[in-house]
Amino acid sequence: MPPTPFSKKILFTPRQPVLALNDGYHWQEILQYGISLCFTMVLSGSLSKNATVFPDGSVTLIIRCDDNTPRFDTATLYGSTQQAVDIRDLCHLQTGDRIFGVRFLPAQMGLSNSIFPGMFGPAGFNLCAFDPGYQKIFRHIAREDDFSRQIHLFMDWYLPHSQSTDCLSPHQQVCLHLFDKITRCQGLIKVNTLSELTGYPVNSLDRFFKQTFGLTPKKMIDIVRFQNVLCALEKNDPLIDIVTEYDYYDQSHLTRSFKKFTGFTPLKYKKAIDSYYTNESIAHYVLSPGCSRLAPEHLNPRFF
Repeated sequence: MPPTPFSKKILFTPRQPVLALNDGYHWQEILQYGISLCFTMVLSGSLSKNATVFPDGSVTLIIRCDDNTPRFDTATLYGSTQQAVDIRDLCHLQTGDRIFGVRFLPAQMGLSNSIFPGMFGPAGFNLCAFDPGYQKIFRHIAREDDFSRQIHLFMDWYLPHSQSTDCLSPHQQVCLHLFDKITRCQGLIKVNTLSELTGYPVNSLDRFFKQTFGLTPKKMIDIVRFQNVLCALEKNDPLIDIVTEYDYYDQSHLTRSFKKFTGFTPLKYKKAIDSYYTNESIAHYVLSPGCSRLAPEHLNPRFF
């Protein structure tokens, strides 16, 4: 029998809305088994700022699908960025590269109980170097042209290997519990409060979080709050209401924080997003969550 899959209620969904502005980006929401979504993307020469990755607290698996010179040994895990980064710089991608990706929910990557974000360096974590046996499944996925089939291949391989949260160490269980608190509070909680809830000093929590998430508790709190601000902007909430609801000192404080995470001011970000969708007139492109949460055997690719 395979380990029990992750079944914890989803309170936080990592979001990368700017990547969705690219015609070559397709996705399928999963929200089960520790996975947020699967996606595929072709790196065009006209990505411009639409290649920006936002901090989201999650781990992403990137499998390169270069038909001419397959690089199956470079299926790589990347931790969350801490500021806006071009995906080409982050993953060392070139124009014309095709990738298949899996975005895991924070602290719910079930690939192995021996792999944690705290192990990842700036260049990511090479899975085939960790276990050469992974090359076979990555080769199958990389050679498959159909996105739906890629998802099936990955899920068929992943589910029997996935590790439940029961396999995590006591310290990692503490981090998951605290992450639950952070998400329920929408990032409106202090690190000292987390320390009081657990009895662990702040420096111990820093160490536990860096191993589990690759981020400090303070950085994770900031990212969760930022991701909630993204949702508020997508709902057209007024900036003054966002300032109040998410406990910023003033609008300038919100702007500085948002620009650090995105490279945009909130107004420029909202204007760029609104302009894109208005000009393209693509009704099925939406930024808020809403596609069906389908079981693996019923997956159909959709545009985001």
